[in-house]
Amino acid sequence: MMPDCNNGDYVRISCGEHVLGHRVKLMLNWLSRFKGLLGTRQLPQGAGAWLAPCSSVHMIGMLYSIDVLFLDRDQRIVNFKSNVKPFSIAIGGPKTFSTIELPASSLQGKSITTGDKVSLVQCR
Repeated sequence: MMPDCNNGDYVRISCGEHVLGHRVKLMLNWLSRFKGLLGTRQLPQGAGAWLAPCSSVHMIGMLYSIDVLFLDRDQRIVNFKSNVKPFSIAIGGPKTFSTIELPASSLQGKSITTGDKVSLVQCR
């Protein structure tokens, strides 16, 4: 998926002409995926988390809503949910390999649909 990136690295991601996040943290091991965004008070615009492998997210214990993209192994969008509320669960479906968590309303006004490819722009 991301050959030159490691757990904990930050990436910039885009989908078509839209930059979805310029500081998205990779969460590629069990412990980082388990913790996810728990314990954070907010997710600033431009920030996010890319969890792999991961096919669903829970918002148990979260204090704020998020937008979630569900991707297959080719980094194509198979599902997405906007404004996922605290104490809820979002499931991507059987083709989901990874998820990207973004601040609520990040997807608003963007013409993103299932089948679109999400691109990793750089690792930091």
